[in-house]
Amino acid sequence: LENLNVTGGVARGETDVEGQGGAVYNQGTLTLRNSTLYSNEAIGGLDADGQGGAIYNDRRTVIVINSTLSGNKATGGDSSDGVIASGSGQGGAIFNRNGTLEITNATFASNEVATGASTGTLGTAAGGAIFNEASGTSARVTLVNTILADSIGAADFDEIENNSISITLGEGNLIESNNGFVDEFGSGTNPVVTSVDPNLGALKDNGGPTLTHALSQGSSAVDAGVDLDSNDYDSETITFDQRNFAGRKVNGAVDIGAFELGASALQANATYVVSTLVDELDGDLSEGDLSLREAIALAEQ
Repeated sequence: LENLNVTGGVARGETDVEGQGGAVYNQGTLTLRNSTLYSNEAIGGLDADGQGGAIYNDRRTVIVINSTLSGNKATGGDSSDGVIASGSGQGGAIFNRNGTLEITNATFASNEVATGASTGTLGTAAGGAIFNEASGTSARVTLVNTILADSIGAADFDEIENNSISITLGEGNLIESNNGFVDEFGSGTNPVVTSVDPNLGALKDNGGPTLTHALSQGSSAVDAGVDLDSNDYDSETITFDQRNFAGRKVNGAVDIGAFELGASALQANATYVVSTLVDELDGDLSEGDLSLREAIALAEQ
């Protein structure tokens, strides 16, 4: 999925059947690039869970690059009799079951989890943005330069281990409310560089083909990311933000999330002047640091 807005999807389970993946139920390899999934919902049937408001990843691989997941919701089903517990809501944006998530420069905002109604026992609400479940085999989440913030109903990140291991890796992230994300086996020194509210703008048209959450000057996400050329997670070098605006290191450092404050809209028939002999593609397109490779990339957009 590339350069798309995906919204309004609903996955609704029947009695005792989970609702999974409001926009996408993945059983292959899904790559989400420069796209926004918003206002999708997974709703459990009676006595069943709602899992993955936008994406349910079933033992496979989801790659998210320069994308936004906003306002999605996972809601558990109601109790059928008030005795059986109501369903749980898990993974407001993404539910990862025994799979692999690789997420770079993404923004997760205002996603929500909620239990179903019951006069007796309620289910649980967990993973407002991401829920990672390792059940019988491992589940792996790698986050680089990614915002998880403003979730409703639970922490932004949650995990559960059932006779297996939840593996979390990464660096340069802003996670406002965290329940389990650490850099367990990698060499990243700053898996979460800040948990300060990023003060995101409303989801709207900020230029480019998709809706985004803008950063404002003074946001804790500005210039707080790690250099994708030198991180330890084989992350793809990104020279544009989600809007396809040029420059991923406007002030010499990468912003966390899908939006780069100060990046420039590409102009039709623009002239690009190469100003360094260094062969690089590092996202820094400032005067004195535009390589031939970067100029070609700009011209091809």
